[in-house]
Amino acid sequence: MVVQFRIDKDGNVQDIIPLTNNGFGMEELVSRLIKKGPSWIQVIDRKNPQSIDKTQPVIFIIGEETPDKSKSIDVSNAPGLLTEIFAYSSH
Repeated sequence: MVVQFRIDKDGNVQDIIPLTNNGFGMEELVSRLIKKGPSWIQVIDRKNPQSIDKTQPVIFIIGEETPDKSKSIDVSNAPGLLTEIFAYSSH
């Protein structure tokens, strides 16, 4: 799925728009995660902060087993990076 949003001059996310419609609540989930996520690094052009539009693909990993959370990746020290791995268990 693909989502588009604006990153304002302060790095805040605004105007989240899903560009795909896969259903199953995926668009709502990704929109919620991006809203709750950390601020992004703002764009600086000639020493002036700028707002930009960002198009972000999101990959869902669908499997039959629940992932081992002890093997998760810590991205807390990577501002502007939103990495989520989703698993759907049919059990």
